[in-house]
Amino acid sequence: MKKQALILFAALSILIASCSKTSTTPNPTPDPGVSNTVEVTADITANTTWSASKIYLLNKIIYVTNGATLTIEAGTLIKGSK
Repeated sequence: MKKQALILFAALSILIASCSKTSTTPNPTPDPGVSNTVEVTADITANTTWSASKIYLLNKIIYVTNGATLTIEAGTLIKGSK
């Protein structure tokens, strides 16, 4: 009898712990006038920093030239078309 009560208690504890409150707030839609995508079309010839708040789209192979430095913040999203 004690074993059954213990199993029932454990099952109820797991059930209660696994329940979570879900948010009913929908994801906000971004303002269509504000784009966070930067299309990179030319080589980087001067010191440049890419921000984590933007998405960088590379449509071709991009080189960092002339001793320039490209700094990429942690979490920056870079996408290639090929």
